[in-house]
Amino acid sequence: MLALVVIAVNLPQSVVVPVLSGLQADYDTDQVTTTWLITGFLLSSAVATPLLGRLGDSYGQRRILAVVLLVLALGCLGSALATTIEWQIAMRAVQGISGGAVPVAFSALRAGVPPERLSYGAAVLATVGSIAFSVGIVLAGPILVEMGRTALFLLPMGLAVVALVGVLLVLPPSGSHAPSNGRFDVLPVILFAGALVCALLAISRSSLLGWTSPMVLALAGAGLILGLAWSDQERRARVPFVDLRMMRLRGVWTANLVALLAGVGLFGCAAGLPRLIQAPPDSGVGIGASLSEVGLLMSPIALAAFLTSLCTGRLYRLFSSRSLLVAGGLISSASFAGVAAWNGEWWMIAGWCVVQGIGNGLILSTVAAVVVASVPAGQTGVANGMNTSIRTLGGSLGAAATAAILTAYAGPAGLDGAGYVAAFVVLAATMALSAGASLLIPHNGARTPGPEPDPVVSDAGLAGPTTTRPEPG
Repeated sequence: MLALVVIAVNLPQSVVVPVLSGLQADYDTDQVTTTWLITGFLLSSAVATPLLGRLGDSYGQRRILAVVLLVLALGCLGSALATTIEWQIAMRAVQGISGGAVPVAFSALRAGVPPERLSYGAAVLATVGSIAFSVGIVLAGPILVEMGRTALFLLPMGLAVVALVGVLLVLPPSGSHAPSNGRFDVLPVILFAGALVCALLAISRSSLLGWTSPMVLALAGAGLILGLAWSDQERRARVPFVDLRMMRLRGVWTANLVALLAGVGLFGCAAGLPRLIQAPPDSGVGIGASLSEVGLLMSPIALAAFLTSLCTGRLYRLFSSRSLLVAGGLISSASFAGVAAWNGEWWMIAGWCVVQGIGNGLILSTVAAVVVASVPAGQTGVANGMNTSIRTLGGSLGAAATAAILTAYAGPAGLDGAGYVAAFVVLAATMALSAGASLLIPHNGARTPGPEPDPVVSDAGLAGPTTTRPEPG
């Protein structure tokens, strides 16, 4: 049943990725606004991930999963009925709440299966989640072209309803406990979300209005003020939304920095690559692919990432986590640079997608292991959820920044090929910075053969859920 939950919450993440241009045409809007279909989803997920983790601990995973699936179904129904882009963005933000349910599902798995079956169960959930994400990318184009955007969202709605019924009928009630340190305060959540929204709006509107425009400056200032207020609230809270004291641990803050930069690269690519693939060859980039072909060409990213993550258990025995993260960052950087330079044939794009998937798999499966190895056992879930949330935040920034770059290069005839090159050069530089940031991670030496610990599973965004194993201390 948990496998069905993971499928239901992963499918909505990917269904809009390859069809952004089609939705832009349907709603007769611009590139920056359309990209908020991704940005809004990721922003909501970034806020929901730590919040749902705490609510699951307080009220039980079964109850929280049921509520989240109901919200997801309503959000998908709203998207199917949306007649304006603003309505659609709002419904995507509602759907994004479900992104925080993946850690809750794995907490339910840990509580409901014997320890000797945990590794197998986690692998199953990781597999079906990755497959669901890939299926969404492949099917989105044909569904939109043949059946329209209503059908694009009715499929994930139906899965959410089936998963909801299954959770209520099959999943046993899970134990819960109230927070021992005091009441959880909702104000930091509001301040955190407000700061992110203002910052992302400032980034996305800067390409249209300029960085010195009063609106952009006001949004940036509001984001800064809300961010400072959130930080002050978190330091004084008895039950913080995000434990800032944990962020001071070297292994944690360095892994979170790598996750932030990796998120920028992953979802910046999601915002730009589908449009590049569809760009007409006379623009200087792309192959003029159809919406259906875009999904097929991008599917190797998720598949290669998942297959790579399966190999990391052996790699941990030979190399340090720092070495693997540096390699992953450099491989991803090379893939983005390759897309910027060589993108005129379908096999070039498919090949770079495979390379990117390998880099993603190394980064996303290793960074969570670094976090797990850096905190006490009792804080593993909170620390891993925080890392996932920060990576999702990076994804929001990456999607907004990529859209801003493409729009800045747009001319009267539409998007310019130079804009795509500039965007992917920036993404390549970001992933190179990720590799550099990985050098700050504490060095634990090469791995030696030995028994592998139980897995810790981290939602991996474009890579799908990735099975990760904490490295020995």
